[in-house]
Amino acid sequence: MNKNVNYNNTLRKYIYNDVKKKYDKYFVTYHPINRETQKFASLSITFTELVDIKEIANIMEEELDKWMSKFPLPLKVDSFDEKGDPISLKSIKENNYLVGHLNKGNNKVVKSWKIKALPEGQLTGVDIDLVYKGLSYKKRVCVEKDSETKIRNKKGIKKFVDTTLFFWLAISVTIAFLGWKSFLVGTIAFIYSLYKSLKRFLQLKGCWHETKNAKRKREKERKMKHYYYHCELNPDGFNRLIVENLAEIEKERIKKEREDIKN
Repeated sequence: MNKNVNYNNTLRKYIYNDVKKKYDKYFVTYHPINRETQKFASLSITFTELVDIKEIANIMEEELDKWMSKFPLPLKVDSFDEKGDPISLKSIKENNYLVGHLNKGNNKVVKSWKIKALPEGQLTGVDIDLVYKGLSYKKRVCVEKDSETKIRNKKGIKKFVDTTLFFWLAISVTIAFLGWKSFLVGTIAFIYSLYKSLKRFLQLKGCWHETKNAKRKREKERKMKHYYYHCELNPDGFNRLIVENLAEIEKERIKKEREDIKN
């Protein structure tokens, strides 16, 4: 709990929501400055199509200008592909990220591909709240309460699972003890084991028709053993499959995220 409280104490009084906008080839997510120690906001540009890196760099600069005009606070821009991986611009730029801030002397946006170009000095809460006026937000106290509620719920679930496991373990031990001490309980246990063996024998002979659920369960177990056998034969191939599956899952997540954006 203490770790969680310390973490939440770095949050500002108002936690502003992300802002998203989509285009034909990409969508952007603006992450406001929500922590006391943050010196800049961040803008993630996710490309859902293959785009030349020169065009990507141009789009990053254009989007920085757009968002700086909306929210004139120091900003860092990053680009990602359809799988959520960072796009490398090292062949044409010094870094993969672009930064910008407002020069208060001439009121113009200063852009650079060096993060050191961002101005030093701490932003005040008054400045940030003034810039983000009208943006939807949550209060820090509400975020902290939600976080504490989630932790309590997780602890409650863990306690329930532990109690249930202990309960069934106690029942198993009790049945085993009674089977040893009681002729009746031992007889019931023996008859049940005999029933299960006879049922399996009749299934193998085709005299016992399984229910649909039983067939599905048996087929699932068969597939699991089959997959496990081949994964053990080729662990490197299995690891590659995991990476490919995770990449596809991330692509689908990004695709859905884009579709859910309403400009």
